[in-house]
Amino acid sequence: MKKTGIFGVAVSIGILSFSGFYNLNNPPTTQPVEPAPVIEQDPSKQIAYKPSDKGFPRYLTKSEKDCLVENLYHEARGESKKGQEAVVYVVLNRAMSETRKYGASNNICDIVKAPYAFSWYDGTVKAIKNPTAWDKAVAVVESVLVSYSLKNSPVKDATHYVNKKKAT
Repeated sequence: MKKTGIFGVAVSIGILSFSGFYNLNNPPTTQPVEPAPVIEQDPSKQIAYKPSDKGFPRYLTKSEKDCLVENLYHEARGESKKGQEAVVYVVLNRAMSETRKYGASNNICDIVKAPYAFSWYDGTVKAIKNPTAWDKAVAVVESVLVSYSLKNSPVKDATHYVNKKKAT
C-alpha cells in the first residue's frame, strides 16, 4: 500500500528491521537456525562449515571436517564416488543420531575415533601417501555437506555398513 508523504513522495507502509524491509502484508517465514558458535583462536576449533537451508544442519569445526576427510581417505579412498559418499553419510548420520550409541558426543572426531568404529583407526597417526585421493576426499566431503539430505542419501539413515570382503 503506497501513500503520499508530506513532501509528495510515495512511501511504503511497513516496519524497517535490521534484516531489511519487513512488509506487513507478507511476513517472512522463519526457520530455527542454530546460533553461531563463538569464534575460537585455535584454528582447529574455527568454523569450517556453516549450515544453510540445505545441507548438513549443524556447524562443523575445522578439526571435525578434517576428521571426516581423514576417515574418508583411510576408509574408502579406493571406492567409487557413490561409495565414498555413503561413508560420509554414515558418519554424519551417527552425528545426528538421537541414541548416541557411539559415545556421549556428537563430535565427528569422537565418532570417527571411537573404538572399533572404522577399520583404519587404531589410535595411531596414519600418513597421507596419495595427495590426489586426499583432494578427492576433500571434494566428496564438501559436496555431501552442502547437499546432505536423508531423502537423497545413498544409505538413507544408516549408521553402519559392512565390507563383505573383510567380514568373516
